[in-house]
Amino acid sequence: MGECLNLRVEMTRKKIKIRQLAECINITEKSLRNKICGKSDFTLSEANKIHHEYFYGLDKSELFAREEEAS
Repeated sequence: MGECLNLRVEMTRKKIKIRQLAECINITEKSLRNKICGKSDFTLSEANKIHHEYFYGLDKSELFAREEEAS
C-alpha cells in the first residue's frame, strides 16, 4: 500500500489538521496517520464521511488514491 498523497496535499491546502479528521471518523490521530501513510486502509464509511465533511467538491477516488495508483 502507498500513501494517500492527494489527501495530504488537500489537507494542507485547506488547512485541515489530522486531529479534525480523526475526530470526524472517531479514531485516534495515530490510527489516521497509519491510514494516510498506507499501513492500514480507510473503510468505505470513513472515506465517505471525510469526503462529505471536508472535501465534497473533489473526486473521492483521486482523493484516496494510493501513491502507486496515482502514477
